Amino acid sequence: MSRRQTALKTPGTMHHVVLLTVGLAIFFLCLLPAWRWLPEWSAGKIPSASEIQRQVRQILAAGEIELGEDPPQLSLTTRAAERRVVHQFLHGETSDWLRREKRPFFIDAQAQATWHGSQPATFILGLGLDYRPWHSKWIPPDFEAAISRAISKEEQEKQAPGLAPFLLRPGEQLGETVQLFIGGAPLVMHSIDHSTVPETLLTLAQGRIREAIRAPATLDQGKKFRFHRNFGQAMLRNTPNIVLFLLTLVLLIRLGLSQRIDFKNAAILTVPILIATLIRGLQHRIAGWVFAIELLVPLVAGSLGFFLLWSVAESWHRTSRPGLFNNLDWLRRARVGPRAGQEILGGFALGGLLGGLLLVLPAIATALALNWGGQSTVQLPAGLLPTQGLWVGSFNAGKVLLLLALCFRSLPSKWVPAAAVVLSAVVLDGPFDFSWLGFASNLILATVLVVAHQRWNVTGLLSASIVGAILPVATFSALHLEWMSGTLTTSLVLFSVLLVAGFVGLGRPPEHEQQNSVAPTFVRRIEKQRRLRHEMDLLARMQRGLLPTSRPQVDGYQIAARSELATEAGGDLYHFHHQPGDALWIAAGDVAGHGYSCAIAQAMTKACLVSMLDDHSSPAAVLHKLDRVLRAGSVTRHFTSLVLLRLDPDTGRGVIANAGHPYPILISSQGHRELDLPSLPLGQGPERTYVNSDLQLDEGDALLFYSDGLYEATSPSGQPYGFSRPAEALSRLRIADASEMLEGLFTDWRCHLANIPASDDTTLVVLKRSRH
Repeated sequence: MSRRQTALKTPGTMHHVVLLTVGLAIFFLCLLPAWRWLPEWSAGKIPSASEIQRQVRQILAAGEIELGEDPPQLSLTTRAAERRVVHQFLHGETSDWLRREKRPFFIDAQAQATWHGSQPATFILGLGLDYRPWHSKWIPPDFEAAISRAISKEEQEKQAPGLAPFLLRPGEQLGETVQLFIGGAPLVMHSIDHSTVPETLLTLAQGRIREAIRAPATLDQGKKFRFHRNFGQAMLRNTPNIVLFLLTLVLLIRLGLSQRIDFKNAAILTVPILIATLIRGLQHRIAGWVFAIELLVPLVAGSLGFFLLWSVAESWHRTSRPGLFNNLDWLRRARVGPRAGQEILGGFALGGLLGGLLLVLPAIATALALNWGGQSTVQLPAGLLPTQGLWVGSFNAGKVLLLLALCFRSLPSKWVPAAAVVLSAVVLDGPFDFSWLGFASNLILATVLVVAHQRWNVTGLLSASIVGAILPVATFSALHLEWMSGTLTTSLVLFSVLLVAGFVGLGRPPEHEQQNSVAPTFVRRIEKQRRLRHEMDLLARMQRGLLPTSRPQVDGYQIAARSELATEAGGDLYHFHHQPGDALWIAAGDVAGHGYSCAIAQAMTKACLVSMLDDHSSPAAVLHKLDRVLRAGSVTRHFTSLVLLRLDPDTGRGVIANAGHPYPILISSQGHRELDLPSLPLGQGPERTYVNSDLQLDEGDALLFYSDGLYEATSPSGQPYGFSRPAEALSRLRIADASEMLEGLFTDWRCHLANIPASDDTTLVVLKRSRH
């Protein structure tokens, strides 16, 4: 048995097979209420193309329209604008009316034709499933002539009803007329006498473009119809997407300036959408200025918008998630591994649930006669490729990804999923118009997409969103093969590619995804910086951990110490060593400079020092051995200063040696003085020897060890803290205990700095002999 056959029988593969089966089963269960209540799904069989063409020729011949050499080109279309007109009249009864009038969607016949000796133009006639015409449009080939306002208003008024006869049925005739002007163009409403149900014919002439549509309303109802949306209301409806667009532009500039953006995956995702839309336009033989306005302009704007949205969303998401692994990088190079396979198949299964929700939610709203907008759950024409599904699915995935990155950046991780769901519900393209019902349904859809991302990352999110948007179109095309065989074929090819890629990835070893990284350069750079910061943070914590966490308890003595770092890690150190009955050792030192390299040298010095302290050694001998060790360790970039005291707690007598450290300050009843201990630092320069000096610490005396960060600190005016000021401050605090002396000196030092950050590490150690 081959390795591939073995892989297909693994529990992981079977798990995904079950997951896919459940997801698709849910989708097909959701088709049942769609077949029951949604007009486009319960429409039944569509008349054959040959029969429709015959009917179209008869209608055009009756209207004295002469066709060109090519036969009328037919397509199924939902015509969202006309459907909204119907909904404005009928509200919650829209679906019942569409089903009853055999008009769940149009059959559009488009042809090049001449009319009353005019130049050849594009004529579009929309028919219902019962062959009755509902819509007609005449588009001249010359753009300037089409939109020209040079013709008089009277001529426009005459042209407006020109297409009306094409929509009248035997026995019907135009009755009372009401005329309005919208944007300077005349909109004429005619009552239709002798129609079986109350209907109004709306005709519009803009330049020489003429359009007519039948609407289910009386003339009185038509007078109250809102033919254009209020600008403020339209802005309010689109505010979330406008804000999202502005956020995308701001992030584009920010990420571009910081060189943290990648366009490769976005470009590859945009290409299929461009191809699908172009093929759709070429299918319908749109040419000239019509092609530019109705296809190219939206295509360029929409494609550019998606390209920027996905580039920004994916790049910002990468910078928001430490260690994020994006399998789109592997998919781009056709190197699918097990992790990518799981994400593709998991997202595909969840796409079945998403596609089912896109059908069942409108079906329930229709069954309850809710005023939900009545838009079709299948946007037609779908094109050779499922264009609308690719658009909606890709855009929704990009929006969710961008908002997830926003939440990761600004909220605690436990709140991110819920916040992303709420924000996404505001901007998603869902099955309902902007309303409370639309927001509620979008909450459900957003939950599915966020779960897809949480469980299967970016690849799973994209897979779920696209599959969920295309599944309804693919299923609808399977029901109407004569009209949509190309859509079904390309949809099945797309699904097959996803499934094959997923199962092939599952069958590969995990090492397949551990080869050379294919992530963008900026991602590798960020990951390198994050690893470096993590390692430096560990180093800084280790360096801070080397400092004593407690002070030795020595009868008759008080000890206080603190080190304030100028950066995350520094070179200052101090150490105490004391066993009951033994001598007290105190060390204070400083590795030249500050930062992580100093911390490494500091850790080495501290480790060596701890191993050398015992009652049989003198401070000078310890410094001499420590100097040899540091030289052998090749610490050539840094030198280390260190002062070392060994004190007999019973008598107060001590021995002190210095290796280039600032002179300690002794505070006694006679005043203060520096201990003159000239010497050279450890680790660099010629071999050297160190000298022991005797020290007597009487009752009430205190000894201060400090690093150069104390006296080198400068005020805003540039004045250093110096040597005399700390000695004077300690003299004033002579009767205080060690902790109070330390706090008082640090307070005076900070006042001198005036809240300006210190430029170097500063360490203070105070040893005071108590009075009995």
